[in-house]
Amino acid sequence: MKKTLIVSIIVIALTLYVNLNFIWNDGNSGLTEFGFFFIGIFLFLHLAFAQIIIALGLKNKFNAKKAILLFVNIICLILICIYPTGIYHPSEKRTPYLIAFNEGVANCSTTLVLFKNLDFKEVNVCFGTTTTIGTYKIHNDTIKFNVESLGKGEKFFYEYAVINKNKTKLSRYYKNNSLKRGNLYISKIKVD
Repeated sequence: MKKTLIVSIIVIALTLYVNLNFIWNDGNSGLTEFGFFFIGIFLFLHLAFAQIIIALGLKNKFNAKKAILLFVNIICLILICIYPTGIYHPSEKRTPYLIAFNEGVANCSTTLVLFKNLDFKEVNVCFGTTTTIGTYKIHNDTIKFNVESLGKGEKFFYEYAVINKNKTKLSRYYKNNSLKRGNLYISKIKVD
């Protein structure tokens, strides 16, 4: 019974890890996420095998407590199979004003979202995920950024950005007017 309880605790912990991954996912390096992925696969396979052994043991000698734990474990493992990225995915409550995106080398991408409440969020996905948040002000075609929190591993952020005349491109600049990583292409803009 003690081994079954330990296996059940590990199954529930794995289920919680998979379903709450969005909380601590930001800022992990790709190597860290790759390691966690293989640890998760290893645990899942071993736990599934342990459930088969427990089920075979119940066949010979029925124990109600073990049967309940086995049922809970199997439900948790099935949920992990059906929803490998978790059941719950928090959605953004703020209304976007502008969304700009660019995909670079090795499928790396940058998404900048300006919200109507004057907040912004930039998510960089390249061998890991970093998120920079802050506020912004728009004057004519220029967006001035005020960073509140830099993404993990980031040392600085753009001072401002300029929207082109066709409202299709967003060029981001540092203080010394130097351009970095090209342009972002505007996929959505709502002008009131």
